[in-house]
Amino acid sequence: LDTIDYDEHLDNVRKVYKMKCDALLNAFNKYASSKVHLTKPTGGMFAWMTMPAEVNCDDFFEACMDRNVGIIKCGAFAADGAGEGHAFRLSYTVPTVEEITKGMEILGALTKEFCGE
Repeated sequence: LDTIDYDEHLDNVRKVYKMKCDALLNAFNKYASSKVHLTKPTGGMFAWMTMPAEVNCDDFFEACMDRNVGIIKCGAFAADGAGEGHAFRLSYTVPTVEEITKGMEILGALTKEFCGE
């Protein structure tokens, strides 16, 4: 462990995750419904996507799962476990830039479908 340059390692990790985050943001802007909001990450490795109130988020979630696009409902992160809402957490830690772009293309098409566009 003494031979590792941690500053260099952290710089490399930051570059990789910035590239992945940028891919997610760019693909969202290109493919998603204009009625859907994405909170740009200011740290961490996740983005939050919020659907309009009229969208049935359980059906949207199932449609994403049916197309092998993994998202997590916001209720999973509620301290009391009761947090139902219209937000989903999107992670860019594991997938490649290509997988992020493809997943966001599918997700974007679903947002348009569920938002009536």
